[in-house]
Amino acid sequence: MQPVDFQSFISGDDNSVVVIDLDYTKQRLLKINEQLNPKGVNAIAIKTNPLISVLKELNNGITAFEAASMGEIALAKAAGVANDKIIFDSPVKTEAELSWLIENAKGAYINADSMSELIKMQHFPSEFSIGLRINPSVKINTIDSVNVSGGSSKFGELLTEISEEWIDMLSSMSRLDGLHVHQASQNNDFANTVAGIRKVVDLANALPPKKIKFINIGGGLAYDYQNSNDVDIDAYFELLKATCPELFNGKYLLITEFGRYYYAGGASVYSKVEHVKDIDNQRKMAIIHVGADMFLRESYNNKDWYHRLSVCNENFQQVNREKVFNYDIGGPLCFAGDIPFKNHDLPEIKEGDWLKIHDAGANTFSLWSRHCSRPFPLVLGLKNGELSVLKPRESLQDVLRFWGNERNS
Repeated sequence: MQPVDFQSFISGDDNSVVVIDLDYTKQRLLKINEQLNPKGVNAIAIKTNPLISVLKELNNGITAFEAASMGEIALAKAAGVANDKIIFDSPVKTEAELSWLIENAKGAYINADSMSELIKMQHFPSEFSIGLRINPSVKINTIDSVNVSGGSSKFGELLTEISEEWIDMLSSMSRLDGLHVHQASQNNDFANTVAGIRKVVDLANALPPKKIKFINIGGGLAYDYQNSNDVDIDAYFELLKATCPELFNGKYLLITEFGRYYYAGGASVYSKVEHVKDIDNQRKMAIIHVGADMFLRESYNNKDWYHRLSVCNENFQQVNREKVFNYDIGGPLCFAGDIPFKNHDLPEIKEGDWLKIHDAGANTFSLWSRHCSRPFPLVLGLKNGELSVLKPRESLQDVLRFWGNERNS
């Protein structure tokens, strides 16, 4: 993300700010929609960045949006997303939610997470496209906490082999239009991922002709946080086309659901350094105003989640001071695990500096925690070189409303 002057948006009460490059995401959407899967449906995972203002910017009438909860459907609706551009993948759909969908979301794609859920959806009208999530039991090499492949996954129906029982069971479902497979996140294990998708395509091929109309392959591609580089998505699609030509020759509609790929490198977080302390082994600790409330995964598993850091002065200009120290970066929350970044060699950090956290666009502020009840920071958007407010800083009244007993209007 290029340096940007946003000082005029900062007030004395702002101790952190998120800056999102909207053009970054739009460029990646354009690549998917026009080059890699132009005949398919390409969705953005709302969970990765659920800001309504961002969803509105990306809602171009072509791009779809993947929702993992009714709350995310509400966000899509608030952003003006049409029903036929909503893909609903919640693993815990209630009877009340299914009834609401029938009345309010005709045209949407809905993926059942289990056979029992699929059975409950057999009365859905034909305007809906109904899928079933399949776990093809192919082990993916990625971070354990975001790995949903293998036999112990909580997601989907486990498929070990394509049997007559499977064929008969799915053939008997009058409301089944597609198969859904999502095996892992932060994933660059292309060979095993595509092998799992191939298994799902083989299952579709074993069913009566034209029974299955779409294959939804989910998302989960990795981002190289050490070097601020995207995964080689061209190589992924080349392997996918070679291994599963049915997804590109018109036999099945290919639906993708990327999240991190669209957002990760397109945002930075700046947080003011409030204190600098000496700690063991001649190391130092800098205390900033975001921690496990925004960087939840980083705080609980530093080894798997990394962000590049830069030191900026009070004018948000990057500095390269002569002295370099090894720093841990502590957040503002009152528990010992609130240290999202450890063992970073950085130029000397001084109180009043700002720490820039790079590549913070995916699954960071979307995992916001209310622990210690700190207000959500200001969010700015960069579009065509111009900045605007995407979300104002929360007030203390906003925090009170969240924890209060009165409904928000």
